[in-house]
Amino acid sequence: MSAGATSPISDAIILNGKRLLDENITEAVFTHELSHAYWFSRGVRCGSRWWEDGMAVYSSGGGGAEKVS
Repeated sequence: MSAGATSPISDAIILNGKRLLDENITEAVFTHELSHAYWFSRGVRCGSRWWEDGMAVYSSGGGGAEKVS
């Protein structure tokens, strides 16, 4: 299971608290998911996956891409 997810339909942010604490990534992943919520709240729901996640990773300083070099 991922550390976090944001639903474009309900604007809900779902976080895996145990994983966030175990891996010490709470702030970065929460910021990543807030970025998704921001864009979804402005109607950007069907953008390309690389843009949506790339913008979220960029805005969170790498949150959500901890295992990518």
